[in-house]
Amino acid sequence: MDKREKIEDARLREVCPNCGKPLGDDRVGSGSFADGVFCSLACLASFHDEYFQQRRDLGTPTDN
Repeated sequence: MDKREKIEDARLREVCPNCGKPLGDDRVGSGSFADGVFCSLACLASFHDEYFQQRRDLGTPTDN
């Protein structure tokens, strides 16, 4: 199952796509459902590790 499928499956089941924990009221994400909704920042970072690693390697600045 690829990441998009994991995100969609987790969304339908109301669980974190990284660890499978049921999502409560406290949810984190990028604001885009396509990126997923997670139970914690740690799960978001772990799930999207290659994206964050690429940004670190390239030294890509952010507007935040």
